[in-house]
Amino acid sequence: MRYPPAIGRPLSLTVAALLGTYLPQTSAATENVAMLEEVVVTARRKTEDLQATPVAVSAFGAEAIEQRSIRNIEDIGPLVPNVSIAPDAQAGSAAANIYIRGVGQQDFRIFTDPAVTMYVDGVLIPRAVGGLLNVLDVERIEVLKGPQGTLFGKNTVAGAIKLDSKRPAEQFEGSAYTTMGEDQRLDVGGSVSLPLSDQLFSKVALTRRSSDGWGQAKPLAPEFGAQPASSKRADEDLRAGLVQLDWRGDRVEARWSFDTTRSRSNGSPRHPFVPQPSLNPVNLAGFYNAVVQSAGLPLPLADAAGVPGDPYTTASTFGETANLDVWGSGLTLMWDIGEIGVKSITSYRSLENEIGIDLDGLQARIFDQFEENEQTQWGQELQLSGSAFDTRLDWVAGVFYFSEDGERDVTSQRLGSLLDLGLAAVVPALSTDFRRNMVTELESESSAVFGQGTFRITDRLSTTAGLRWSKEEKTLSGVQTFASGFPDERVVATGRNSDTWTSLTPRLSLEFQWHDDLMTYVSAAQGYKSGGFNGRLNPLLPNGGIQPYEPEEVWTAELGMRSEWWDQRLRLNATLFQSEYSDIQTETTQVIGGDVVNTVGNAAEAEIRGLEIDLLAQLTPSLRIDASLGYLDAEYTQIGETAVDIDEQTVFPRTPDWSATLGLEYAFNLAGGHDINTRIDLSYQGDTYSAINPADEPLADLKLDGYTLVNARVDYLTPGDWKFSAYVKNLTDKTYRVNADFLTSGLGVGYEIYGAPRQAGVSIKKYF
Repeated sequence: MRYPPAIGRPLSLTVAALLGTYLPQTSAATENVAMLEEVVVTARRKTEDLQATPVAVSAFGAEAIEQRSIRNIEDIGPLVPNVSIAPDAQAGSAAANIYIRGVGQQDFRIFTDPAVTMYVDGVLIPRAVGGLLNVLDVERIEVLKGPQGTLFGKNTVAGAIKLDSKRPAEQFEGSAYTTMGEDQRLDVGGSVSLPLSDQLFSKVALTRRSSDGWGQAKPLAPEFGAQPASSKRADEDLRAGLVQLDWRGDRVEARWSFDTTRSRSNGSPRHPFVPQPSLNPVNLAGFYNAVVQSAGLPLPLADAAGVPGDPYTTASTFGETANLDVWGSGLTLMWDIGEIGVKSITSYRSLENEIGIDLDGLQARIFDQFEENEQTQWGQELQLSGSAFDTRLDWVAGVFYFSEDGERDVTSQRLGSLLDLGLAAVVPALSTDFRRNMVTELESESSAVFGQGTFRITDRLSTTAGLRWSKEEKTLSGVQTFASGFPDERVVATGRNSDTWTSLTPRLSLEFQWHDDLMTYVSAAQGYKSGGFNGRLNPLLPNGGIQPYEPEEVWTAELGMRSEWWDQRLRLNATLFQSEYSDIQTETTQVIGGDVVNTVGNAAEAEIRGLEIDLLAQLTPSLRIDASLGYLDAEYTQIGETAVDIDEQTVFPRTPDWSATLGLEYAFNLAGGHDINTRIDLSYQGDTYSAINPADEPLADLKLDGYTLVNARVDYLTPGDWKFSAYVKNLTDKTYRVNADFLTSGLGVGYEIYGAPRQAGVSIKKYF
């Protein structure tokens, strides 16, 4: 599929001509309409106007975050074209599944690197686990689309997401709020800035969020006795805090911060589906049913009769969990040496995570899994920046070091309902490998040297060039054991492997400033995702299955326009891009002794083309409109012989052809200093798939139908610095799926996860 003809026309000239012809001209009636405010971003490691930045960036300031009721990173996804952010299909809210422009990573395990990396106050967050970051006193969120391999480094093959916290104020001030909503939602929190001296400033921010959740666990056959540990699903029990100290000297600034988050949840309800009678003894559900029926056991069958009619209900009796404990500390130093600015970022972070997974969602316990993850990291980055050649050259350079250690301990339980009856010694087939444990340990070190500069050739024409050299060393070790139902356990696979990878990731762009309000650019940039090791141990493979695979890379060419019209009351930005996606890390297969064994390898290449348009207009002093449109066309161009379940017609996961947003704001300025602000947001996402789906053998159960969501909010502000708000999310109560998984050959049944139904509430906030 290629672009429609209109998309391929010269972008800036076409839009400029249309706007110049049809936009209203300045008149006395419009002179009092406020101009759009400047949007400041740091996508190029420096503070600059979004309209002067030759990078595809979507940015949300503190006010926009509150107006859109954004509580965590997941809420950003529907608001940005060509971006998909969802809880992981298996890990739930404990891990993020992020795709930008068709590039992402479905595996959340610690031995797999994401394709989108997140940064909090300049500190790298390297893993999908813990990636659904909560918004706590955030000043700005930036979504950088496309490879960011020069300034940000590894695992930004698709892009990067940056969160910047609000810094302490230089005077005493703060706020406190409470939010109440459906499903017993109750949030309380606040922040306070306290100056300690003329140059030392502090701030503390705290929040507590709780909810019984919009899902439930309800067995359909309670006569069998099994009951879930908790009936709550999609619930929330979160506590988070942030402490900051800022020293602001004449030439030296120091910023120290400490943050912590404790989250407890029972995960989203996994609604089961049984697409066909599961009586095939080859898969687990079929084997389970055969045993239950032949022996006349008092157990529920794994069949369609065990599927709840309510999409927000699971029949699972397994104790599903999505628990997370994270804390970290960072120190940023900034000082000047002559005309050169120096910036140092030092950080340490720790993560502990527990995930309970019921892969079938049925009352019958077919396949359960409990996983624990631990990860620690520390990093150091040193940046130098300055200008030269009479300020015609702006440059930044630096070095980066990062080290992390992680451990994953996972136990999978097959046919738990049969084992609960003590049938392991009666049924020989149960004594093979019904319980498995796997422990993997990761050690990783990364280092890099980078530099980038922008040279103004003329007053209008400039060019940017950058290059990053990266080195990464990884060691992965693991052991797998089978338990036969008796006290002993058998070690069946062990392995250990180490490797080192290096890469060069350049960036080059040419920018032309047609006039003060119109800039166009063309750029080429490369990003890479780190190489690694297959972490799923298998006794049939050499070294227990811990085999290396190489980094994957993306080259992206962009043609962009950043423009303002109508006396800076209308902002129109557009980007055309094409990406060459190579050495894609995909599942591969090997046949060993007649058995098919799956691993990970570099087995595919692809092309991705697309378009992004963002519009913002201040139509009247009270009325503002914003809209965005995204288009994607992704296709595999080369498939390796060992790739599993994909060919050149395979549909990319989480890559809808079209996505769009529309937002309307209207402000009422009342007498006496009272204000009412209203906002409504619509977001559309086209059809897509939750996982790789062969086009010539479609799995309809993996298809996520397109949908439109509507959110609304009203804020009432008083002269006494009170804000009263009412909000509703999913106003039309749309039922839509966000995840699905179907393991035909191994499990025989599948599950689906739906997005939240309509949620409404009220909030009170006091500023002081």
